[in-house]
Amino acid sequence: MHWPSPFSRRLTDWAPYALAVAALATLVVVLAALAIRQEHDRRRQYATSVTRNMALLIEAQLAAVLAQADLSLQARGAVMPGQASTWAAGHVTPAPGLRVRGPLKDAGGRWVMQLARASAQAGQAELSVDLPVEQLGAILDRVELGRHGAATIRNAELALVYRQPLPQPGTAGIGGNGVSAELRQAIAAQPEAGDYAAATAMDGVARINAYQRVDGYPLYVLVGLPEDDFPSGWSRRDAALLTIAALTLLVSAYAALQLYRTSRRQINAAYHRYEAIVESSHDAIICKALDGTVLSWNAAAERIYGWTAAEMLGQPLSRIFPPERQEEEAPILSRLQRGDTVEPFETERLHRDGRRIALSVAISPVRDAQGRILGASKIARDITQQKRMEAEIRDMAFHDALTRLPNRRLLLDRMHHAQQTHQRTGSWAALLFLDLDRFKELNDQHGHEAGDRMLIEVAQRLRHAVRESDTVARLGGDEFVVLCENLGPDAVLAREAVLAIEAKVGDAIGRPMQLGELHYHGRASVGHRLFLGNEDTSDQILHDADSAMYADKQRRQAQPYTSH
Repeated sequence: MHWPSPFSRRLTDWAPYALAVAALATLVVVLAALAIRQEHDRRRQYATSVTRNMALLIEAQLAAVLAQADLSLQARGAVMPGQASTWAAGHVTPAPGLRVRGPLKDAGGRWVMQLARASAQAGQAELSVDLPVEQLGAILDRVELGRHGAATIRNAELALVYRQPLPQPGTAGIGGNGVSAELRQAIAAQPEAGDYAAATAMDGVARINAYQRVDGYPLYVLVGLPEDDFPSGWSRRDAALLTIAALTLLVSAYAALQLYRTSRRQINAAYHRYEAIVESSHDAIICKALDGTVLSWNAAAERIYGWTAAEMLGQPLSRIFPPERQEEEAPILSRLQRGDTVEPFETERLHRDGRRIALSVAISPVRDAQGRILGASKIARDITQQKRMEAEIRDMAFHDALTRLPNRRLLLDRMHHAQQTHQRTGSWAALLFLDLDRFKELNDQHGHEAGDRMLIEVAQRLRHAVRESDTVARLGGDEFVVLCENLGPDAVLAREAVLAIEAKVGDAIGRPMQLGELHYHGRASVGHRLFLGNEDTSDQILHDADSAMYADKQRRQAQPYTSH
């Protein structure tokens, strides 16, 4: 009989244990590999979310700068009345005809983006405004990108407008369209927004990238953060786990614990970086549960709303809603729960002191690693000052800067409306044309300050002399116009009413005026034109009233005129 040697017996005895250890080690490796893979995917999703949010923040600020430049063009007369920019879904929608060119060099050799519109006045040259690319690039400086992050603005053809940081040799690279094939493929598949991972063509650094088209303008915002900022930890830990499996389960457990701690440190570091971005943002960034309960409240939210985080956490967000907007939240939460997209919109909220705040709001769902919607992230920007500026721009476009009376543009619009209305009702209307007598002499003898005071005083007296429904406008210089509506269907009575208004206007202007140190007696030449419906154009009616005023002025030239 053959007996196995002691050595071969020892091998036979340990074989089951060795197989068990090998199997257990293999299982540990497989389970650890699966866990790492899931962690890698989750961190990749987190990294993509960070870059998307940063791209959205930059896009919103860039859109605001471009919208402000576009509004300045409109104020200069580049857009016909009724075709100005409008607000829709929380964004400025440019009026038709806006052209955005660039990047290109201006006469001074600077790189600029040019916004241009055709002038509303026939025969006038195109109006344009140049935005230096450095001005747009300043927006990128507000975002913390880390040591190797990059943020880029490109036009619709993907030509470089600006980049932070600028590649060597500085601005010489502006206008170039060298981009990665992954970017072109991503934009071809999703033109408005998306993400991809690739090495940047300019510097060869591998990054996790997100892009966002600027709403209403032919520009893209791209944000890329290096993959090193969001380490996958795959290759290093793979070798470590194989070694751990060859040693003992204890070492495997210890290594797994170390892996967990390292992973948590990395996640915490990325989280703190993201938290720093949120806390340094000028926009209110709020997270809420699907029932509307506040989960996070950044420093900008405290500044905008006046409530501290301690006072708002765990409270319903409807606390800051005006009474008439209390029903606004429920449909939004319902859409988020269904997974629908919520477009950015404008609304109002309440400050702690009770005043209303105009806001531009963007809402996006917050999902877990399995894609389940846990809540919503809300970015709110205070646009109160922007709204005030828009109102001032509109006021400047339709009112005289000195007297605050309607200007020629607003007068013609109201005349057109009056013609349409009186065409239907059959009621007469009239246009009074006034010209101040010897106004030039007042300016020459006593200075333009006295002349300006007189124009302001005349404007106030005209407002009080005519009916509340009448429109008093200043055409320029010392010429004023009064639009009188609803004078009745009888032409004789309408003419008598106009003559009565002329008399009141003449008496109002003829009363003594105190213009600083000067005691002055004013006088005006007045003419009128009755009209009914659309028989004549607004310009013709103005011309006829002007002619009637001129005839009155000639009659007055022989009359004495005194001032003190």
